[in-house]
Amino acid sequence: PVTGVAYERFTRSGPLALLPMTQERYSLVWTHKTPEAAASLALTDSEFLQKLQQVFGYRQGRFIKVGKRSSYPLSLVKSVAEVQGRAVLMGNASHTLHPVAGQGLNLALRDLATLSDLLARQASIQGDCGAVELLAAYQAARQADYARVITYTDSLVKFFSADFPALGMVRAGGLLAVDRIAPLRKLLTQQSMGLRLRQPRLARGLALKV
Repeated sequence: PVTGVAYERFTRSGPLALLPMTQERYSLVWTHKTPEAAASLALTDSEFLQKLQQVFGYRQGRFIKVGKRSSYPLSLVKSVAEVQGRAVLMGNASHTLHPVAGQGLNLALRDLATLSDLLARQASIQGDCGAVELLAAYQAARQADYARVITYTDSLVKFFSADFPALGMVRAGGLLAVDRIAPLRKLLTQQSMGLRLRQPRLARGLALKV
């Protein structure tokens, strides 16, 4: 694998992602409809590798070995409220998304960065870190990001998995445009990284102010 480079393909059943590890290994995330998932788990290693190669292609060469396979159901989950009393839900405890482009992890990191900003400000005035006003401010600050990412990931998966012939040409044209048009590619990257919203200090690479 190229160091630090992940790959994602959108298939009719859902995204297929390769995440680089050590020793020329990848972690594979392959989304299937439920019957297909059971069938893929039942394949022998050689059959599974052959199927993976057909779907992903040879951009990273030939896959020669597969480790232990497992599956779990995917569903969109969002908590009714991120704050209850002095408790705060963040990351997957607050929201479980479709595994598209690492958006769940990105969202969790921005959760942490936002709360860290607020706690640092509270510490600078020696205030209560569990104050109602502080936690309410955290919850309010995260809502736009949640709505944006949930809509983005859900729409992206539905668009690429929809089985309509005409959409195939639209998808191909869209991906070609992103590949060839730098401003469009930059816009999509910023959208995926959440850079089009106001960012907390840690997300901008800045130290907290205490």
